[in-house]
Amino acid sequence: MEMSNEKDKIFNALNIFRTKLKQPKKDKDNPFFRSTYVDLSGVTKAIDEALKDTGLAFFQNPVKSEIPNQVGIKTIITHSSGQFIELDPFVAPVGGKHDAQAFGSAKTYASRYSLATAFGVTDSVDDDGNSASANSQPSRQGNYTNRPRQTRTSTTTKVPTAQELQEAKTTIAKKEAELDKLSNLTAGTTTSRVIERYGYDVDTAGAAMIKKVNSFLNTEIKKQTQIQTQKGETK
Repeated sequence: MEMSNEKDKIFNALNIFRTKLKQPKKDKDNPFFRSTYVDLSGVTKAIDEALKDTGLAFFQNPVKSEIPNQVGIKTIITHSSGQFIELDPFVAPVGGKHDAQAFGSAKTYASRYSLATAFGVTDSVDDDGNSASANSQPSRQGNYTNRPRQTRTSTTTKVPTAQELQEAKTTIAKKEAELDKLSNLTAGTTTSRVIERYGYDVDTAGAAMIKKVNSFLNTEIKKQTQIQTQKGETK
């Protein structure tokens, strides 16, 4: 993070902004995770309304990531006095086939999270860190520890080849596209949700991650297929 040498005016303006900010309603449904969230336009609208008469403004710049197939977004908050706050980039991995739609989806995802973080907007459901602590065990007091789960490994377990892993990733991309169509969602939406929930990176995902994501997609495709079938029967 970088800031102007003088910060008194922008800090005072941010204090005023916080008193005016009304948290947006989470009106977008995420059928896969059975939750709701605020999209980028909802986050932007809430911020724009609270920025009035504060002298504050913002803009976002895409930044090049040193890691291939990742999109970075940097948010800069400015004040009419010339003071500014430049936040560190928020970087999101690009899923799917790494085409224009996948990059666009990752860019929107990164823009929303960077902007919401910069201005303190709650844009998604708080899961108490469960998604980020997928490998943690709850203690008796209900807190999460960093103790990894112990798993038994079999000496007869077949290690997938690089080709088999790549074929599995291609299958996942097809299932993500299928789920988008079944759910009538914009192409790439499922990919973004899988990344958000599991931290799935198509370039580095191993057999365990692929199995987990594949199982999730199979379950959701089955659910959506049943829903579409029921809709057809009721017509």
